[in-house]
Amino acid sequence: MQTVYFDDINSVLSKWAANDPPIEDFTVENVLFAIGVDDNSYELVLKYLMSKQDFELIPKKMLLCPNNHKIQSFGLEEVVEDYFDCHCGETDFFPEPDNYLLVFEFTDCFISQCKKKNRALRSNENSSRGFQLVY
Repeated sequence: MQTVYFDDINSVLSKWAANDPPIEDFTVENVLFAIGVDDNSYELVLKYLMSKQDFELIPKKMLLCPNNHKIQSFGLEEVVEDYFDCHCGETDFFPEPDNYLLVFEFTDCFISQCKKKNRALRSNENSSRGFQLVY
């Protein structure tokens, strides 16, 4: 297993939350790729992301059609009893337990904090450009 630096994960999450619009429905695999580690670190990163539940992240389940196209995300505990259609032509399929993918979204509070921090950093960068060193 590769070394996982949680600062790297936090940095990626902050960057994604500060995007306009914020990144949504990302997976553990997306985080692994972004921090440059392989799938051997999946369980460790999953536990870390789940520890941020309700503070920074909202874990959800993404319904996939039988052809693995993303349909819609739901709360982890939400019971889904509807039939769905997909743009690929799959119609009237009923969600099966293996037709879900674990995804994450950001809490509104975390998005707000990251955007505020990002604006402050840009403001500091812009104001420091106005100074000239004179010898």
